[in-house]
Amino acid sequence: MFIDGFAIVSLAEERHGALAAVAALSASQREEALASQSKAGRFPSVGANAVIPIRGVLLDEWSSAGPMWGATGYNYVRAAVRDAATSSDDCIVLDIDSPGGLVSGLDETVRAIEEASAAKPVLAVIRSFGCSAAYALACGADRIVASDSSTVGSIGARLTHVSLAGALDRAGVRVTEISSHPGKSLGTPYADLSEKARDELQASVNDSAAGFVALVARRRKLSVSAVNALDASSFPARSATGRPTALSVGLVDALQSADDVIRDIVNGKSDHVSKIGKRTAPLGGIARQAALSPQAEREAEWARRDRAERDARMKAATERAGAERQEEDNRRRAVAERETAKQAAQAATSAVWDKAIAKVYR
Repeated sequence: MFIDGFAIVSLAEERHGALAAVAALSASQREEALASQSKAGRFPSVGANAVIPIRGVLLDEWSSAGPMWGATGYNYVRAAVRDAATSSDDCIVLDIDSPGGLVSGLDETVRAIEEASAAKPVLAVIRSFGCSAAYALACGADRIVASDSSTVGSIGARLTHVSLAGALDRAGVRVTEISSHPGKSLGTPYADLSEKARDELQASVNDSAAGFVALVARRRKLSVSAVNALDASSFPARSATGRPTALSVGLVDALQSADDVIRDIVNGKSDHVSKIGKRTAPLGGIARQAALSPQAEREAEWARRDRAERDARMKAATERAGAERQEEDNRRRAVAERETAKQAAQAATSAVWDKAIAKVYR
């Protein structure tokens, strides 16, 4: 996980589109998923299952329509999970391929996933990466399944501070910061870290990491010491050299490709869902409060705007296409009318000549 404000994040190239989870399904099922995503603007509903794509770097606020440009917003995940929890879908699948992201917004999103799991089974499937904050989201699910070639873990937090002091000094640039309190300029990039600043930032990182470790210990039924002993390492799903794996250290429940997992769920043959069991409990207080919170209202408004803009673009495109078709029809009609008039004129001229010739030879 990255601490807000000081993280240098390299956006990973997005490996899959929003519907990569259903790429291996039949054509009719893919069409159903596309239609449901276009209608809902949240997630594709495959069969009777909500598939929520989580791709790239995780940010607090990003597109409310889903993964975009190598990143996914926690605001989208929370809204999608709430929608799925109250929908007619039987199961929620978190389709994860992410190296992690920011701390800000993560706890609220994990709580939303846990709350949804009280209403219906939530299954997390990991494609290539389920690390750091992405693994924290997976821990909110009832069961975690990883692909054979995936990498899982990195249970910790980090913060990167970059000092520009030396470069600015060599460039002859002097920066003066005026703050009301010493803590206001804590971690400024225009100076090297003081011992006090380092201690404060280290405490912030340790606090975030402790919360992450506690979450994993609680959800994966491990001791805090066992999670800390993993040393925030990332583990392969399989190892040919005898290294510890994500399965052997207890970070995942099973190994299976994401596409196969989703196909089995759609076909009603998933052991993972049956092991979770059916849920009939209504959404609890957190979800009810979230549904009425200003944040939820903002996210709903963003989603409405996204849908309105998409509908407006589709309407404009349809109108343009209709106008172009009408223009083409008018052009063809005019050409046909001119051709008809030309042929009529030629016929009339021919008739006149025929009469004239007939008189000459009479």
